[in-house]
Amino acid sequence: MIFNKRICVIFLACAVMITGAIFTWRSHKRLQIIEEEHARLVAQRTTLKARIQTAESDLGQAKADLKDENSATTPEDLTASESRFLAMVNADNERMKS
Repeated sequence: MIFNKRICVIFLACAVMITGAIFTWRSHKRLQIIEEEHARLVAQRTTLKARIQTAESDLGQAKADLKDENSATTPEDLTASESRFLAMVNADNERMKS
């Protein structure tokens, strides 16, 4: 009888250890997946920050160029630009009618 109780206790202890090992293994796998996802998101965030900084720099340069161009533009230049634009619009309208 005592022998049977010892076997039951040993069997139960083994079952608990196996269950604990399975739980630990699954937790470790989940943690590994989470860490990989975190690393991917950090890399994506870094890339996006770099793209935003580049876009902001390009926008600043474009604003400066536009300001320089506007300050250097004379009324005659504006009239010529408007005339060219109207000619393009008229040409497109004529082409659409045909």
